[in-house]
Amino acid sequence: MYWRKKYYRTLWKSTLPLTRRFDLSNGLFSGREAYIFAAGPSLKNVDVESLRLRLDKSLVICIKQSIDIVDFDCDALIMNFCNFSGYEWDRIQCPTFWTTFDRKHNEMIQAKGANCNATFEVVENGPNTAAGFSLSTAGGNRWENLDKITDGKARWGPGLMYELAIPLALLAGVSHINLVSWDIGTISQENDTAFHNEHFYEQNKVEMSTKITNLEITTVANSTLALRNWLAAKGVGLSVISDRSLVHESIPRKPEWIIQ
Repeated sequence: MYWRKKYYRTLWKSTLPLTRRFDLSNGLFSGREAYIFAAGPSLKNVDVESLRLRLDKSLVICIKQSIDIVDFDCDALIMNFCNFSGYEWDRIQCPTFWTTFDRKHNEMIQAKGANCNATFEVVENGPNTAAGFSLSTAGGNRWENLDKITDGKARWGPGLMYELAIPLALLAGVSHINLVSWDIGTISQENDTAFHNEHFYEQNKVEMSTKITNLEITTVANSTLALRNWLAAKGVGLSVISDRSLVHESIPRKPEWIIQ
């Protein structure tokens, strides 16, 4: 295993104080790429086997169920209890990070016997309304939030991509972020009420199902141009590997990793 990946995993599975783990992982992947795997339906069409040639020396972050596809290469698994499903925790060897937004969540993590190497309370969150989303990183273009992870808090995204995934990649010093199957969502043409978003797995496998709205999807999708520009100003590139992602059209796609 590439030494940076082994070091990162060992460090974050250690019992060192959180501040010390932040210090020791800061810039560890300087000049390298990050691949952040989400659980969008496009993951079924990503040529993961060929992509693995790029993953062995890159920082690889999995959001929830995508660990089932990229388990060997994953350096950090990011979790919350939205659309939670069962995991074979003894098979997952990488460190596991959780966001919590309810006082019961820490107890639930223990009750389920889940891996947990660090928890981050989600702060500055509001209701799922236009006014509420304006408080979020996406809705308020609060990109400085992505650099605040070292205080041990996660700023409301909404979603793990903004709350933990990109902040961890930036802390590690990567020069380019690849968003794999971050489809963001599928707009409902029927109504504006909450509905189940689509993923690469079947909905009946979800133990704790969470609904989403068109407003949340469009809020995040509309934020991605500003995200790209903010990252570019920091010297960090951004691209997406997906056949249907709602990220802004200016963000380069990498169709060579999509199965035709």
